[in-house]
Amino acid sequence: MRQPSIEILRRALRADKRPLLQVSRAAGLTYSVVYRFRQGQYGLLSLASAEKLARALGLELHLRPKRKGR
Repeated sequence: MRQPSIEILRRALRADKRPLLQVSRAAGLTYSVVYRFRQGQYGLLSLASAEKLARALGLELHLRPKRKGR
């Protein structure tokens, strides 16, 4: 089973070695939003915030049409 993109993003954030403040500044997000997302206190981020965070972590978000039958 595939992992939801948001969980991949959360795991990448947890694995990043930089201080959380540095990551949040690189993403252009507040420290509290990034901290709460990492801790699982925010279930989801807005698409814009997720994209910013992904870029700061060296990742890309890709949207594609859903396959039929899924």
